[in-house]
Amino acid sequence: MVKDNTTSFKRSVSSTKVLLHGDPYYIQSYLMTVKYEEGSDLMAFIIDLEESMKAAAEATNSVLSDEQKSLYLYHSLPTEWKPELAVWKGSRKFIPYEDLKRHIETKVQNELARNRYVLRQGTPESKETRAERALQATAPIPMPADLQVPA
Repeated sequence: MVKDNTTSFKRSVSSTKVLLHGDPYYIQSYLMTVKYEEGSDLMAFIIDLEESMKAAAEATNSVLSDEQKSLYLYHSLPTEWKPELAVWKGSRKFIPYEDLKRHIETKVQNELARNRYVLRQGTPESKETRAERALQATAPIPMPADLQVPA
């Protein structure tokens, strides 16, 4: 359901449908399909996930523990992040939900900053082109023969 929704408006509409549905099986299956895609809006994803977890807790008349929230968040992350998540986890049984959320926010912010830096630096081709232009600008321009003063 979330994989097809690319805008945060569509996500919020589908999340609202889940909240209004009220069926615990439906909500649980939705929670298992929520996935974060790199480059998408992290805050919209976290809000959607937290609202869905709240709906699941209300539908089952139970309180989601920190461990359960952490597991839902962990399984909704990209597969490429799993080795890094293992490092964050260390020797603990699980990463507390707030710690995991903070790690993810920091990782996404660092990736965005790195991408902005790379874009600002330009591509290797543009650096070479700039170097060639600099060489041409510093090289003396030969004077045409008809303008040269005879010696």
